[in-house]
Amino acid sequence: IPLLNTSLTGLMSNLVANPAFDSATDWSIRPLDIVEDGVLKCGGEFGARNYLGYATTTGTDYKIKFEISNYVSGSIAFFTGSGGTNVSGFVSANGTYEFNYTQDATSSNLFSLYSPSGSGFEGHLDNVFLGERNSTNWEQITIQAKNNGAIVGTKTISFDADTTTPSQDAT
Repeated sequence: IPLLNTSLTGLMSNLVANPAFDSATDWSIRPLDIVEDGVLKCGGEFGARNYLGYATTTGTDYKIKFEISNYVSGSIAFFTGSGGTNVSGFVSANGTYEFNYTQDATSSNLFSLYSPSGSGFEGHLDNVFLGERNSTNWEQITIQAKNNGAIVGTKTISFDADTTTPSQDAT
C-alpha cells in the first residue's frame, strides 16, 4: 500500500557535511583510499573509514544511508563507532543501503564504515547520509486485520521522511 506521509512537519537534515566526497574533509580514510571525482575510492584495505565531523548521541535514533558503486571485492559494514554495533551487516555489492538504528555507547560514537581483516573493501562509496529520527520526521502506523469483527492480527509499519520527498514505500 503506498502511503503519503502528509503529517510530517520537517525532513531530516543530513548531519554529514561532506556526503558526496567533494574532498576528504572530516573523513579519516585508509592510506590506499582516495577522494576523487566526487566519491571515496576504497583501495582494498581493511579498517575503518570514519566521519569525524559529527559525534552521535547515545540513545538517539538515527537513519543512515550510503551508496556503493564500482564494487570490486571485499565487504564493508556500518558500525555505531569503535567497539560498537554492526548495524548493516557486511555488504559486498553495488547498491544503496539504508538502515535505522539507536546509537549505543561506544568509545567514539562516530559514523564508521568498517572493512574486516581478510576482506579489504575495494569499490566506491558516495552519498553518505546520517539523520536524526524524531517525531517530526518519522511515524508508525498500526494496521489491524479483522475477521467477523475480531482482531486476528496486527502489523506496525514504520516509515521515514528522506531528504527529497515525504512519501515512500513502507515495509
